[in-house]
Amino acid sequence: MKKFTFFILLILIVCMSLPASTAGLILGEDLSGRITIRDSLDIIVVELNKIGGNTLTLGFDPGSYSLTLQQGNDFYRADITLNDDAVLTLTMGNFFLIAASYRDPDDEDVESEFRRWRNPFGNSLYTFFFNIVDEDFRFPLIGFFNLSVGNFSNVQAGFVNWNTRNLTGIQAAYINTVGGDLSGLQAGFINTTAGNTNGFQAGFVNTTGSLNGFQAGFVNTALGSARGFQAGFINSTIRSLSGVQLGFINYADSVDGGLPIGFLSIVREGGYRAFEYTFSEFFPVTLGFKIGIERFYTSFYVGFNPFVESTANRAAYGWGFGSMLPIVGSFFFNPEYVWLNAISEYNYSWLDSWIESFNSIHSLVFNFGYNITGNFSVHAGPSLTWVSYLGDAKLDPLFTILYHEINDESAIALGLRAGLRLSF
Repeated sequence: MKKFTFFILLILIVCMSLPASTAGLILGEDLSGRITIRDSLDIIVVELNKIGGNTLTLGFDPGSYSLTLQQGNDFYRADITLNDDAVLTLTMGNFFLIAASYRDPDDEDVESEFRRWRNPFGNSLYTFFFNIVDEDFRFPLIGFFNLSVGNFSNVQAGFVNWNTRNLTGIQAAYINTVGGDLSGLQAGFINTTAGNTNGFQAGFVNTTGSLNGFQAGFVNTALGSARGFQAGFINSTIRSLSGVQLGFINYADSVDGGLPIGFLSIVREGGYRAFEYTFSEFFPVTLGFKIGIERFYTSFYVGFNPFVESTANRAAYGWGFGSMLPIVGSFFFNPEYVWLNAISEYNYSWLDSWIESFNSIHSLVFNFGYNITGNFSVHAGPSLTWVSYLGDAKLDPLFTILYHEINDESAIALGLRAGLRLSF
């Protein structure tokens, strides 16, 4: 009887000492391979081999976790946040490829999600030209080639900098590479971070897993989600954009509170695309294509005025941008900027003649619209236009509410526009 009572008490003590898991994680049927789960302190909390075709449910404390999936020679990563009393389901679509590596056949316990570089010299080698150090090295690396094996918290400065795992500090070189997460600054011509960037990448080509900071360069790429700022000629976010893109060409798979601003912004899922016909005071037949998101899109136009007898100023092309702001129900407010350049009979002559015949209009249009269906809408509103004409053939409007010539080369017109729009 005493032994039985002691056994019951032991069970109660063990159960009371177990932490209560208030968040759930379900690994989907399509996941198979070696899975490593680390917490926000980069400590391994779970490591397992999962077989495809079935689900697996795990319990965790609420917080942020990173998962690494190894399938043969390929490594994938997913970053998640588990909320209290919530269950999150992960599938293969939540992972992104971070590296193609190899598995040492003599090492049955591969704990790193990246290629395990080992120091061939055993201890640290520091020559101020060719430097290879281990994780316990605590001094700056300054040389032509700098390699840190493992985590590194300091400065790397040279022509080529390479850190095999997490970097907390600064990399400054022509080529910078971090095999894990970056918490700091990469400054160079080519900057690559396989994990998350919690800092700043500045260079000609910047690439990272997920972005929680700033990228500034000619080409910026976030292979995961972007919750920071991308500024460059081409900005690309392979998954969800929660930050800002500012560039000539922007791409995002989807937008979750983010904002792409540029000449051309493409959002694959949930983006805004529409064809439009507009009747205006200068070009009664204007066709437009709009692309971006509803909060900010760009437009491309071609216009035609069949009432002009001469070939000058009969057709036009142009560009603009706008925003659709909901008012109430199916009504919306749609402010736009529109630039149109009229094509004259001299446009295809020499450059001097082209400049002399350059007639253009810059319009602020204040549309109010109504969504008839989910994809079809009508809109109309006043327009304020500045007209610039440098050629002999002036760009006269078909009608206006108010028209005032400022001088021989410019005028201001108050008009009215209306149109039809089909989004898809």
